[in-house]
Amino acid sequence: MSRRPRIVIDCPPNEDVPVGFDVKVQADDVTSESELVVLLLLVVEKLTGVSTDSYVRLVDECRRVAAREHEGGAR
Repeated sequence: MSRRPRIVIDCPPNEDVPVGFDVKVQADDVTSESELVVLLLLVVEKLTGVSTDSYVRLVDECRRVAAREHEGGAR
């Protein structure tokens, strides 16, 4: 039985941590690249508050724009 990864974001007042938070990810059952990608998207969602669906749509949109610009420059 697979467990969901545990993501803990701690925001301790610590001058040694310049970004202002520590991220601890516990994922003992990650066994494939696709599971790792899902885990990273969950971390991004926890850190930014942006849903994984929104993030994926933004990445796809950026890729399409870049591809169109690349095609336009190649002509």
